[in-house]
Amino acid sequence: MRKVLYVVALIAALMIAQRARAQVLAEAPSAAMVNAAAPDSNPPRRIAGKRALPPVELEESSSRDTAARETPSRETPSRDTSSRDTSPRDTSPREITPREAGARPADPAHPLVATPLYVRPGVSSRSCANGEAPRSECSEQWRPLLRQSFQFLLIQHAGNLAMDGTMRYEISHGHWFGKWITSVANQRITRWNDGDSFLVDYIGHPMMGAVTDFLYIQNDPRGRDLTIGRNRAYWMSRVRAMAFSAVYSAQWEIGPMSEASIGNTGKDVYFSKASKTVTNGTGTVDFVMTPVAGTLWAVGEDLIDRQVIWRLEGRTNNRLALLGMSVLNPNRTVANVMRGKAPWYRDSRATRVPARMLPFQTK
Repeated sequence: MRKVLYVVALIAALMIAQRARAQVLAEAPSAAMVNAAAPDSNPPRRIAGKRALPPVELEESSSRDTAARETPSRETPSRDTSSRDTSPRDTSPREITPREAGARPADPAHPLVATPLYVRPGVSSRSCANGEAPRSECSEQWRPLLRQSFQFLLIQHAGNLAMDGTMRYEISHGHWFGKWITSVANQRITRWNDGDSFLVDYIGHPMMGAVTDFLYIQNDPRGRDLTIGRNRAYWMSRVRAMAFSAVYSAQWEIGPMSEASIGNTGKDVYFSKASKTVTNGTGTVDFVMTPVAGTLWAVGEDLIDRQVIWRLEGRTNNRLALLGMSVLNPNRTVANVMRGKAPWYRDSRATRVPARMLPFQTK
């Protein structure tokens, strides 16, 4: 049984690594970003005897020439053109700054290339709030959310089985269903402390809650591209993420794929070296700290992402540098890997742009 669990954990890790590698290889500037960075791919054409005209003026000039040929020639008085500015007018599309590209909506008729740089195509929080996107596309994407949560759950259990010999023994001996029911019945929900160390209860479980928060957020079109600020939509999306994290935490503690069912936490009483008390390993602390402190941790990572990472990533395209910045958002990084994206991926902006447009996002 132990070998089977090891094989399952190894397969899950290989699948996640393969998806992450494919995303890194595909992390190239999108067509919209290239269009925003480069001049118009349709260069001005030249007519014999005339100056080069951009496509719009070329059509207008052709229509004027056709009208002139169809209209009978009439003598017109000569005009003094000595004072007229005969210098050629620069009508070629010029390159605009990233700030201009992000601030101006796209307009194909505008002489500037005005494709937004930071907003990714597809359903966004703004299109959902304005009713421009169908309601079905604005709801939570439950299938990828459950798949990513299951992958994260397998990794957690694989880590527990690798480090805890008692858990490996419990899962391979005795009646699984009966021991699970006994473990759930012995939960001490009226007691706060469960006997675990400070590192486990107040660091590890909040980080787990932050990961599950980001798993929900990245599958919620209404909130995945929102940045921290004084807006109701952002905070409501984080409240919904906290609710999902609470459900995940309850499953982790007493669900069918939980510490109670796999490790039989709560079945036996033992002496805890961390708390110096006799306990059965259960308490209320994990049910509360995982969703509540996890959401606070996720909001803190949003703040760091907006105030620090957002400025640093605009100065480089180096993948190693971007990977180093991801350490400042460890739980978001884990959530990105669960969906097969690069660790530095963001739904709200482009993190890699053409090198000649660097630096950007400095203010």
